[in-house]
Amino acid sequence: MAKFLIVKLLIVLFLCSAWNDIGADEIPSEIVEALKAGNSEHLAEFFNESIELVIFDSEEVYSKTQARLILENFFNKHKPSNFVLLHQGGKNNSQFAIGNLTTSYEIFRVYFLLKNGKDKNLIHELRIENEED
Repeated sequence: MAKFLIVKLLIVLFLCSAWNDIGADEIPSEIVEALKAGNSEHLAEFFNESIELVIFDSEEVYSKTQARLILENFFNKHKPSNFVLLHQGGKNNSQFAIGNLTTSYEIFRVYFLLKNGKDKNLIHELRIENEED
């Protein structure tokens, strides 16, 4: 009986700690909504002052403003209809997410890395690649 009680207690403690970790690793819904809508201005609110932006084969570190303009151009050419998170996680002071960005004619794989900022987590890296790559 005592063993059964100890096992139950350990399970409850494990579930409670796992529940706390889940909240810590959640990607802000505003980022997901901005990607769904193709809203580069709203997405840029989560950019670090400098951001590594990779779109297809073009990889460069840009200022927040430059990255917003490049994404605006991308969204104008590839109008998003949906964005779905496929995987997310985090460790220490960073989080990552992988998802699919659906447009009228194509599906792109999107990866972004967030790190702790002063007031909120900020995107330090954003990658948009063809899904089949």
